[in-house]
Amino acid sequence: MPAATVKPKRSPLSLIALVEVEHDTPIVTPTNVMKAVLPDNTPAFLTKAFTAQTDFWLTFDIGFEASPTMFDAVFAAPYDAGPNEMFYIGSPAGANFELTLAEGWMHIEVQVTSGTSAECFVNGVSIGTMNPVNGSHAGATTLKLGFLRVIGSNFGPTYIAYYKNVKVGTTRGGGDVFADDLSGEDFSAWDSHAGGVSKVLDPFV
Repeated sequence: MPAATVKPKRSPLSLIALVEVEHDTPIVTPTNVMKAVLPDNTPAFLTKAFTAQTDFWLTFDIGFEASPTMFDAVFAAPYDAGPNEMFYIGSPAGANFELTLAEGWMHIEVQVTSGTSAECFVNGVSIGTMNPVNGSHAGATTLKLGFLRVIGSNFGPTYIAYYKNVKVGTTRGGGDVFADDLSGEDFSAWDSHAGGVSKVLDPFV
């Protein structure tokens, strides 16, 4: 008869180590985000209306797959009842709040005070203020998010941006006025959408 095979026993310490290794390497499942594509100067954005807000925070995350060098576009803007664009967040030189584009996600926050002044933060660091903002100063009533328009005639090889975690609130990080993390299957939380917007899995997970 063949010799019996004896399986080596794991010591209690090795079993504990195995459990710790498995615990420290969780599996991250990507969630949906919004993808906006601007191939030919055709706007691609979402629109949401809400009651007029004079003191509020606008928060969202925006991401890029690479660091574009020829991006001259507007990525987000609130409007008053005019409708007048109060300010815009974009990439061109001379934008009200100009982003330095980089690969991956950026966390954007804008604090609007008394409907007249605004300060923008990128990843928690202030990049400037605007005082006064444009328009009637009677408060924001609409948010547009995505590629609102191109500034000038500079077109890069692609115009693609990703968005998630959108909030409008009366406190920093708050979403008591409006909130959509954009992880759902559609844009039903918004009033309308136009152009090349779609849901895709988070490309940075």
